[in-house]
Amino acid sequence: MDAAQKLLKNSAILTATAVLLATVGSAATPPTLIVNTSVSLAGTGGQIVNVTSSDSTVPITYTIGSPGYANDNGGSTVNWLSASGGTTTPASLTFSLVTTAGLAQGSHQATVVLTPSAPLGVTPVTITITYSSGSGSGGSSGTLSASPS
Repeated sequence: MDAAQKLLKNSAILTATAVLLATVGSAATPPTLIVNTSVSLAGTGGQIVNVTSSDSTVPITYTIGSPGYANDNGGSTVNWLSASGGTTTPASLTFSLVTTAGLAQGSHQATVVLTPSAPLGVTPVTITITYSSGSGSGGSSGTLSASPS
């Protein structure tokens, strides 16, 4: 009886191990965040960027990071960008020019990171936003563009 019980126990352990390995091996690849387009903004308005999941049946929840500004304003930082919007796909993000006061003429860059929290395994996405200030001949026109990276 002892040998039969040992054989039964070993068979159960092997079966459980095989089922566990089969489950791990068939785990689905997590979806990815998709930022659909690059956008441009003239003047001081805002622009909308669509964010979707690579698998429309699996929504992705994420946070929108605060803009990080490049050192491209003669050593002073101006918080010129606002990023807001939905945080579960499908969603829209709005990039808005907050101020041009204190910005030197030329090109300015910022980054905004979308950091997924669910499902697990989704890679963060960094969006680079560029604002090109006007020529200085009056007004405060410029161009704001965003692209995924």
